[in-house]
Amino acid sequence: EEANLSREIEKTNGYLDETRGKTDQCATSIDKMGKEVKEAAADMEDGADSTSRVSESFDTLSSILVTSGVAEGIRKVAAALKECVDVSAGFHYTMATVQAVSGATTDEMGKLEAQAKDYAATTVFMAQDVANAYQVMGQAGWTVDEMLDSMAGTMSLASASGEDLGDTTNMVVDAMTAFGYGADQAGHFADVLARASADTNTSVALLGNSFQACATTAGGMGYSIDDVAVALGIMANNGLKAEMSGTALTTALTRMSGANETANGAMEDLGLTMFNTSGQAKPLGQFLGELRDSFAGMTEEQKINNAYMLAGQRGMKGLLAIVNASDEDWNNLTESIANCSGAAEDMSNIKLDTYTGQVKLAKSALEGLEIAVGDKLTPALGELAEGFTKALNGLTGFVNNNEAAVPVITGVVAALATFTTGITVATTAVKVFQLVTSTLGGALNPIALAIGGISIAAGLLVTDFTALDGAEEDFRATHEATMASFDTETENVAVLAARLDELTSKSSLNAAEQAEVEAIVGSLNESVP
Repeated sequence: EEANLSREIEKTNGYLDETRGKTDQCATSIDKMGKEVKEAAADMEDGADSTSRVSESFDTLSSILVTSGVAEGIRKVAAALKECVDVSAGFHYTMATVQAVSGATTDEMGKLEAQAKDYAATTVFMAQDVANAYQVMGQAGWTVDEMLDSMAGTMSLASASGEDLGDTTNMVVDAMTAFGYGADQAGHFADVLARASADTNTSVALLGNSFQACATTAGGMGYSIDDVAVALGIMANNGLKAEMSGTALTTALTRMSGANETANGAMEDLGLTMFNTSGQAKPLGQFLGELRDSFAGMTEEQKINNAYMLAGQRGMKGLLAIVNASDEDWNNLTESIANCSGAAEDMSNIKLDTYTGQVKLAKSALEGLEIAVGDKLTPALGELAEGFTKALNGLTGFVNNNEAAVPVITGVVAALATFTTGITVATTAVKVFQLVTSTLGGALNPIALAIGGISIAAGLLVTDFTALDGAEEDFRATHEATMASFDTETENVAVLAARLDELTSKSSLNAAEQAEVEAIVGSLNESVP
C-alpha cells in the first residue's frame, strides 16, 4: 500500500512537471503571437493606401480588431462591427435631433460634436450622454453657445453627485430658466448645489427637487440661488427634503408677500416686510435674517403660533426650521455657499481618483473609440445600403410591371447569398492571416475579402435593376449575363477559399504548398473589387 502511494506521488509530480513545461511553452507562444499580431497590423496599415475607400475603412478596423485578438472567428468581428456602427449611429441620430430642435447650423453642430467627443475622452460620461444633455437644452430653447458654456458645470455636478447627466441637465435648465440666470452661470449653480448637499443632510438630486418646487416663486421675486440654497439646506437638516422643503418655502414666501390677510397681520405685528420702499423684494438672505431676529426670545408657543399665521399649515415646518437654526449653523452654511467656487469640480475629481472612477473613465474612452471606428464604417456601409435599396426598389418596379418576374427574384436571392460566401472567405482569411504575413510577407486583408464579396453582390444587383426602363427581353438578356458572371466569380472565390482552408489546416507546409498559399492569397486579393 505504501509502495502504491509512492508511485501515485511520483506520477503526480510527473504531471506537475509536464504542466510547468506546457505553461512555459504557452507563455512563449503567447509572446510570439503578440509580436506576430503587431507585425500583421503594421503590414495591413502599409497596404491600406492601395485600396478603395471602402477597403481603407475596413483596413483600419481590421488592424484594430486583429491587434485586439479578434482572430478567433468572423462572429467576433461581426459583433465588434455591429457594436461600433450601432454606437456611432445612435450618437449621430441624437445629434441630428439636437440640430432639429435647436436649429443649429452645420458649423455649430461641429462644435457640439467636438465638445461631446472631447468630454467622452476625458470624463466619466459618454458622448451619447452629452448628446442627450444637448437635446434637453435644445428643447428648452437654449442656443448652441449656451449649451457649450453650460456643459462643463453641468457635467461636474452630475459627476460629483453620481446622478444621471440627463436628469442633472433637466435640473440645471429648469433652475437657470426660473431664476433668470444665463447659461454661463450653470457652473455657479453646480457649485452651490454641490457645496450645499455636502454640508447638509441632503443630496444633489433631493436638493434639485427642492429647487424645482420653489424656483418659479423664488426666481420671480429675484432671489439668488445662494440664499435659496441656504434656506433649503437648513430645512434638510430638519428632515424636510425634496419637494417638501421647496413647497414649504414657496408657501411661506407667497403668504408673507401679502397674499394672505392673516399673514399680513402677523407681519405687521412683528414689524416685518419683504419689500423695500420702492416695492422691490429684499434679498432673501436679508429678509430671513430679519425674520430670525423677530423670533428671537419668543416662547415655543409663540413661535408655533406666529409660524402658523405667517406660513400656514404647509409652510410652518419649514419656517420653524429656519428660525430655530442656531446662529452658528446658519452663518457657517451661508459662508460655505458664498465660497463654493470650484466645489463641483473638486468633488468630481475626488470621486474619479478611485478604482471605480478610473473604470468609468475607461468605459467612456472605449465608447469614444467605438464612435471613431463606427464613423469610418458608416459612410461605406451607407453606400452599400443605398445600393441594395436601389436594387430592391428596381425589383419592386419590375415585378409590378412584368409578369415573368420569378427568375429575376431567384437571381436576387442568389446574389444576396454571396454574403455567406464573403463571410466564409473572411473566416478563412482571418484564420490564416498571421501565417501568411509572418511566413510569406503577404498582405491578405480578411475584412476586405468579406466586404469584397458584399460589394460584388451590390454591384451586380445595382447593375441589374437600376435601368429597368428598357424592354423586358433586353433586360432578361442582361440579367442572364450578369448572373452568369456572378456565378463564375462566386465559384472561383469559393474554390480558392476551400483550398486555402485545406492548406492552412496542416501542421506544416512544404515549399510547394507555401508557394501555392502565396498564389491563392494573390488571387483572392485580385478578386476583391
